Amino acid sequence: MLSWLLIEYICQQKDTIVRGRIKWNTFNNNNRTTFQREQQQAVTKVIDETRDNIKKTTNEARKEIPRYTQIVNDYQENTIQAIREITDIL
Repeated sequence: MLSWLLIEYICQQKDTIVRGRIKWNTFNNNNRTTFQREQQQAVTKVIDETRDNIKKTTNEARKEIPRYTQIVNDYQENTIQAIREITDIL
């Protein structure tokens, strides 16, 4: 009789431990899933912000092209004028 009570007690304890492990594993899996989801959202946010920054930077650079083109043209015209003046002197 005592051995049956002992066996029953051990089985109950085993079931309690197994249920605890299942709950712990489920908790860990849910936390991993939540963590992975949060990581994915963070990565997506960084990629979106980077894409927006690249668009902003390229738009600003595109607006500056006429100014730089004018600077190069002015430099070329000044160089041509200087060459003419030098040839006139010689």
